Amino acid sequence: WAGFLAAGTVSLGLAAVAWAGYSRLRDFYDVYTLLCVERKASATILDMVCDSVVLIAEDGDTVSKSSQPFDFLIRQGMQGKKISSCFETERGAQELRDAL
Repeated sequence: WAGFLAAGTVSLGLAAVAWAGYSRLRDFYDVYTLLCVERKASATILDMVCDSVVLIAEDGDTVSKSSQPFDFLIRQGMQGKKISSCFETERGAQELRDAL
């Protein structure tokens, strides 16, 4: 009986560890789902309020993501390109960097 009880105890312990891992993964999934919903809601609000949306990288010059209306306005796809390339003078690019 001792071996049976030891095996049963180990099995129950491993089941508890597995359940804890599952619960933690489920919590991560729930948070991920909520963040996706909030991201979509934020994008919808920005689309209603703004004519176009542009995400600028940390360097303040590279376009990380641009909306289609912005690309049409600039007349080229801007994702991954420098926004300073849209200005004819360095002064215009510097004013944009100062504003950001």
